[in-house]
Amino acid sequence: MEDAHSSMKELAALKLEYDILSRKLIYGAVEKVFDDKSEPLPYLKNRNHAILILGREKEMMPSTLARFLNLKKSSVTSIIDSLEGCVEKLVDVMLEGLEEDEIDEMLQSMRSVVNLERKIADNALNT
Repeated sequence: MEDAHSSMKELAALKLEYDILSRKLIYGAVEKVFDDKSEPLPYLKNRNHAILILGREKEMMPSTLARFLNLKKSSVTSIIDSLEGCVEKLVDVMLEGLEEDEIDEMLQSMRSVVNLERKIADNALNT
């Protein structure tokens, strides 16, 4: 029984550390990308609104988002394109300094972690 208890304590501690490190990494990468003044990010006000709307709705057609933002579809497409560029920059910053085999190892590990987290969440929410 003691082994199971100590394993659970270690798992909880590692999960907490992982969550803290993940947030630190994401916030640091976001700060680094958005503080880069060499490339201005267009549609700042509308981009932020788009992020809020998409964060709440999860998935939406560009034409629907255009109606929410009171913009033309072409303007929304530009916003989406700039957001996709930001994501690419974030990934580059987050993985900077890692070797390809380390990225592969992290990918495999993250797949396992996410699959287990899904199972835990399903079990916890469906009981």
